[in-house]
Amino acid sequence: DAHPPVLNYEIKFMNDHSHLPADEKGLLSVHIILYIFMLCFGFYSGKLFFDQYQKQGQLHLVTILFFSAYILQLGSVFCEALHLYTYSNDGIGLRWKNTYWAFDQFSSILQTLSELIISLLLICVACGWTLIQSLNSSENGGSYSQYDDNDSDHNKSSKKSFINSLILSLKQPKYFFSKIGPATFFIPIVSFLTLYLEIWGHKYDDDFNQFHDFEHLPGFLLILLRIVLCCLFLIGIHFSLSSTPHVVLVDFLKRFRIAGVTWFASFPCLVVLTVLFPPYTRHQLITGASLILQTLALTVLSHEFFTNSEYFKISSLSQISSVVSPVLGNIKKSKVAVD
Repeated sequence: DAHPPVLNYEIKFMNDHSHLPADEKGLLSVHIILYIFMLCFGFYSGKLFFDQYQKQGQLHLVTILFFSAYILQLGSVFCEALHLYTYSNDGIGLRWKNTYWAFDQFSSILQTLSELIISLLLICVACGWTLIQSLNSSENGGSYSQYDDNDSDHNKSSKKSFINSLILSLKQPKYFFSKIGPATFFIPIVSFLTLYLEIWGHKYDDDFNQFHDFEHLPGFLLILLRIVLCCLFLIGIHFSLSSTPHVVLVDFLKRFRIAGVTWFASFPCLVVLTVLFPPYTRHQLITGASLILQTLALTVLSHEFFTNSEYFKISSLSQISSVVSPVLGNIKKSKVAVD
């Protein structure tokens, strides 16, 4: 009887000396380049952030939220780069099914949170948050005032519908949880839905008939949710435009409307346009474009929040030293301005 020896062997399928599949080719380089850029620009923005605090003695909630979104996006890029580097070497990567250090999933969640903060930030500003009513204040050294619920006849009738009440609630974040209103429920619900759909979508990671992260039901619902937020942004802009007689503010809101719609609509349009490209390139296009769009948005917002920009001049950021926290009242000036 022949007893051939046991033959142990291992087969490796490589793609240009890497385990990364064709649909992720080049993404590691994109993540490394973006991470280096964001890290350098983050130090620059951090310096502006600190200088603003030293000069005015306060920070504004809008800048804190922006910086939180920036750090989350920076963490997302780092986690995904680490996953792709590991995958290129062992063909396994860092996913839930292989390790508790699921940096691939962590990256998606961090980017989703960053995009969610930016989306809600844009909507609140569109509804009138931080926009000052008297443009003469910053020029003459006087006190500023923000939109008030009784500023116009349009706002006096605002409680006639849920949407109107939601818009008025979103323009005053300081009352989100101190007063029960539409925004008290809207923001937690939107946040929960966004995270739930993102986590649900990872169940389809290994489906061979899915060529990118939005080619399934939870991905489609995430796109739909983004379109709904875009509509809410436009409604907020409409309310703000109809509530102010100031030409400078009107001009800003019209340009802000174009920028905001571009931010909200660009990604859904990109997902639709990917059907024109070969299936194996869709994941690269979706991932790369979403990273670049988010990085570009954060860069533009950093300029608006920390420099002497048009938004800075017509917003309460230029007068935050006169803003007092509603919690502390007149006893002690808060280190964080929310109006």
